[in-house]
Amino acid sequence: MRLGIDFGTTHTVAALVDRGNYPVVGFEWGDVFPSVLAVAEADGALRFGPDALAAAERPGWRLVRSFKRLLGEAGPQSRLEVAGHRLALGEILAGHFARLREELLERSTAAGEGDRELVVALSVPANASSDQRFLTLAAAREAGFAVEALLNEPSAAGFEYAHRFRRTLTSRREHVLVYDLGGGTFDASLIHMAGLANEVVATAGVPRLGGDDFDEALAAHVAARAGLGSLESLGEPARHALLDEVRRQKERLSPQSRRLVVDLAFLGAPDLALPVEEAYEACRELVGRTVELVEEVLAAGTARAGVVWEEVASLYVAGGASAFPPVLRQLRERYGEKRVRRSPHPYAATAIGLA
Repeated sequence: MRLGIDFGTTHTVAALVDRGNYPVVGFEWGDVFPSVLAVAEADGALRFGPDALAAAERPGWRLVRSFKRLLGEAGPQSRLEVAGHRLALGEILAGHFARLREELLERSTAAGEGDRELVVALSVPANASSDQRFLTLAAAREAGFAVEALLNEPSAAGFEYAHRFRRTLTSRREHVLVYDLGGGTFDASLIHMAGLANEVVATAGVPRLGGDDFDEALAAHVAARAGLGSLESLGEPARHALLDEVRRQKERLSPQSRRLVVDLAFLGAPDLALPVEEAYEACRELVGRTVELVEEVLAAGTARAGVVWEEVASLYVAGGASAFPPVLRQLRERYGEKRVRRSPHPYAATAIGLA
């Protein structure tokens, strides 16, 4: 079985190589494997993915979301302290991949497609350190995957662009600017794509800017508007519950939405209905930072290779967090409706490109 696997901050997505097609692998609960960890307070036992979400609903378990973010500052000996237990980051990553492998083989739409050897291409953020790359690769191999390639996430999304929109690449426009906004990281890369070439001309990234940060900004705004004080003053359980509720409501928004309605009953407060423009304003600065980084990458492409915007086929938008409506709005305001394309499967673009 041959797969592309995008190990994301909030979700891990796999795409199957199937006779020239690259379908996203489905599981019993959907098309993504949650990148979460649960730790037993009593003995430090670990659960991953859907098992972690189920365990977290029981007393005595602590849920850790977005543990991939720790890779940004990690080394081979890095440890995570949860509920009084010090856990090796390498062990956490290997456990995550091992549980994913089990689900792929036994309880997924790819089960039965090949033998038990899983040959995969993996991705890492464009700005990943050598330690981050090493830890990801070592963990996947320890879990039993045969890793054939390790690519930068924007490069993988570039392959997915070429798979879908090759006709837009011409002798006058041989470059694609990939805008990859995930749950915890943002990368922008200018890629030269001519024939079979996929060459990164310029790249830049922010290791802590993504959907998680939109959730934090929205939750802080909701807490203030509801008279609940600061997000930090709520305490850990209430804070996480509010972040989860805000995340759910944010992901339901569409370009036609008019309000963001947040259920605050668990905090003993009435529901809060925000005009959607007010919610977007709370995240405007974060989205603006991504646009600034795109401009930096374009400037670097001009300085290094003489590439100007007119020679770019498209600004290609990928990553699950790019579904947040103000992202596409700000990009199209800046670069034009016709030059900004969004992947039909933004949360899976990198996995499909890897496949």
